[in-house]
Amino acid sequence: MAGKKKTRPFVTGLVVLGLVGTSGFLTLELRKQDDQGVTEVRDIGVLDGAGGKAEPSATKGAERWTRHENPARSVLRGADGRVEAVLTDGARTAKLTGPARTFAEPASTASKVSTTDWVRLMPEPWVKGAEKQKWFKEWYAEFAGSTEDDLFAFAYQYVAGARQQKDEQGVAFAGDANFGPLNTSGAEGGDLRLEQSDFYDYLGIPYPFRNGSVGKPDALRARSLDCSGYMRMVLGYRARYPLR
Repeated sequence: MAGKKKTRPFVTGLVVLGLVGTSGFLTLELRKQDDQGVTEVRDIGVLDGAGGKAEPSATKGAERWTRHENPARSVLRGADGRVEAVLTDGARTAKLTGPARTFAEPASTASKVSTTDWVRLMPEPWVKGAEKQKWFKEWYAEFAGSTEDDLFAFAYQYVAGARQQKDEQGVAFAGDANFGPLNTSGAEGGDLRLEQSDFYDYLGIPYPFRNGSVGKPDALRARSLDCSGYMRMVLGYRARYPLR
């Protein structure tokens, strides 16, 4: 985001670092991945001092599921023992292992975040034993190993200089976003931009909610997302978490 957009880099970094930090909370061992040049994260499942309990169907030489506590979760490991997925009870988000990626926002910081985690939204909250259910088998078959945009990718499609993307109707749903309209009485480093810019303001189109209400865009807030609007855009409009 160009020119006086101090808040967006912080919020974007907060979202991505928060998601990475959540997955990192489940990680107790780091191992260098020489061919990728980044740190590989391997979950050994001992947050509570226990190595996890294998499901009865787990067999050597094949994928296997284990259960862990603090927090209660299911972990899927491949035949080589590496973590393929971490799914926390009650959560709609899932951490899947995929190709290493490095996220950067050079317009705002020299810092970079490298991870092999891909965070996606599941159609239903996770519960113990859900790996046997039809909905999960179909969902996992679609997204295991997929490089289709995930929550991290969505989050970075609104940073400074992000490329504009349009849907089939010509609506720009991604691209460099402002925090909000300039505040004529604001100050640099404070309330320079006004809040209350929601995702439908950015889109510039009315949005019908499930309860029958309609979000009406403000032309002055076009291509703008405040902190809440940003979260609603990433998790709601883009990832399809139900919005109100």
